[in-house]
Amino acid sequence: MIEKIAKILEERDNFLITSHIHPDGDSIGCQIALYLFLSQRGKRVVIINEESPPENMLFLPYLDKIFSPKKEIKSDITIVLDTNDITRLGKKMVPFVKRIPFVINIDHHLGGGIGNLNWIDEKASSVCEMIHRLIKTMGGKQSAISKEIAILLYVGIATDTGFFSFANTSPKCMEVAGSLLEYEIFPDKIKEFLYNTKSLNEIKFFGRHLSDIEEDGPIVWTKITKEAIDELGKEPETDTILDTMRWIKNAYIMVLFRELAKERTKVSLRSKRGLDVRSIAEEFGGGGHLQASGCIIPVSLEVAERHVLSAIKNYLTEKGKLWYK
Repeated sequence: MIEKIAKILEERDNFLITSHIHPDGDSIGCQIALYLFLSQRGKRVVIINEESPPENMLFLPYLDKIFSPKKEIKSDITIVLDTNDITRLGKKMVPFVKRIPFVINIDHHLGGGIGNLNWIDEKASSVCEMIHRLIKTMGGKQSAISKEIAILLYVGIATDTGFFSFANTSPKCMEVAGSLLEYEIFPDKIKEFLYNTKSLNEIKFFGRHLSDIEEDGPIVWTKITKEAIDELGKEPETDTILDTMRWIKNAYIMVLFRELAKERTKVSLRSKRGLDVRSIAEEFGGGGHLQASGCIIPVSLEVAERHVLSAIKNYLTEKGKLWYK
């Protein structure tokens, strides 16, 4: 499949690149890296996203190349990255994608794909790792990867693997990341830009919700109300809360419930020991990775909490006592 995609990218000239709402390091990194690579080969490329990059990503190069769906475009092909669920592109982006007759979908989440050509590699740590492979397949010599592209690809790989600590960290992604370090991209500074940017109010916000963690055997969870987010006055970096919950001894499934509206709740799930939280997210119309998944449920915070915790307990019961070994 990668060879077919490479051939089309060589033959065609006009491309729209897009990715999912709630952009993260992988989605932003892979989009801009592919944009730069195709542009330097003389292609006309535009990136359109429904939502802007989060504050901790504002140090990345060429963010000004990401436009909102208001921009009029002429494109032969849409390249959808880091999702194979068209609804995750956002309500405004879906019509853009549907207007363009040919779609290439590159992703590392489980799913069949939404394109005419689908390259889905669940074993890849990130789409940035896949884009690195695509660049090499297209005959990109070492010089084809600029320092800017190296930074973008490294950020995507590093953030999606928890800086090389999650279960999706593989020898291949370590090899790719190591090759990117040759461009003197200063990983210590990248990590500082990504994580050492919180205000005192944000730290207090995290502390308040960490102090509200509840526990039921191997399950730990906390809830964030819309009122709390409105009071904070900005979009919270909720992964910080989830990552901290991973530290809890004998906690193997971590859940964060976030109230988006009165009857709309976002659920983020993480796990250890290979427990399959993706299957739980899929019960509620979501998806993701084996140990990192999520969903949005059209019910209140309290109802979502009750239903999701019940599904997790049913899953653990079906697993029996084998899951903790």
